[in-house]
Amino acid sequence: MKRAYSFAAVFIILMSWQALAANPPPDPADALYNRVMELYGRRKFAEALPLAQEVVANDEKALGPNHLDFAKDLNLLGLLYHELQHYAEAEASYERSLAIREKQLWPDHPDVAQSLSNLDLLYIAEGRYVDAERLLKRALAIRVKAFKSDHPDIGLSLRNVGNVYAKEGRCADARQFYKTSLQIFEKAFGPDHPYIPLVLDELAACYYKQHEYAEAEPLLKKSLAIREKTRGPDHPDVEVTLRNLAALYKDEGRYSDAEPLYKRAAAIREKLQHDRSETAQAPQF
Repeated sequence: MKRAYSFAAVFIILMSWQALAANPPPDPADALYNRVMELYGRRKFAEALPLAQEVVANDEKALGPNHLDFAKDLNLLGLLYHELQHYAEAEASYERSLAIREKQLWPDHPDVAQSLSNLDLLYIAEGRYVDAERLLKRALAIRVKAFKSDHPDIGLSLRNVGNVYAKEGRCADARQFYKTSLQIFEKAFGPDHPYIPLVLDELAACYYKQHEYAEAEPLLKKSLAIREKTRGPDHPDVEVTLRNLAALYKDEGRYSDAEPLYKRAAAIREKLQHDRSETAQAPQF
């Protein structure tokens, strides 16, 4: 009887071990990384930053300074610094991530293009347009080689090149990049994806700066309709788009059309004073 009991005990232990192997407990490191990603997605950057710093410190010790997962951690940390406008820290994180990926992967790997794109967006934010354009063109070349011509990552690179040209005042050059990017996004994601109104606004801004109001107006109206449908009538992006469209009407001398848009935008702004859980991402003219 004692022997049978021992066998049963061993059997229970083995079954428990098998169940544990099939359903392992959550990895604390993964849970922490996922928490940072969740906060990043909710745009709670300041809250996510110390957790991301902890992830980087832990993984550098556990994985080593040349591991690709550590490069991914650095990239996420750079994104948070970037959003918080800590540009020097963001640049250092992006560059470390890029160096690891270039060492561990081949120079034309899509992950290298991702690091290049993040770094060039930082350069745009800092006004370093020559540096940004150089990296953007390298990232675009990698993605054109790696993906089909209608891949969303190519659309992102095209949009980014358009942004650099627009910042440099080269709106005539920027417009074609925006248009091609828009076509790719609409095909890949559908007409209501959040990327669509962003590019519509950026393209409209190019026309606006060149006083081509007739071309800008339908783009802004389309952007506004998408945002009202997907974000709701009181979202910060809706307020910014309303102001952009009102500014266009004002410049055309269409004051009666501009006034109700300004009033509606002001009402949204007043309402938002009591709720800052969301911030505008739409570009303002």
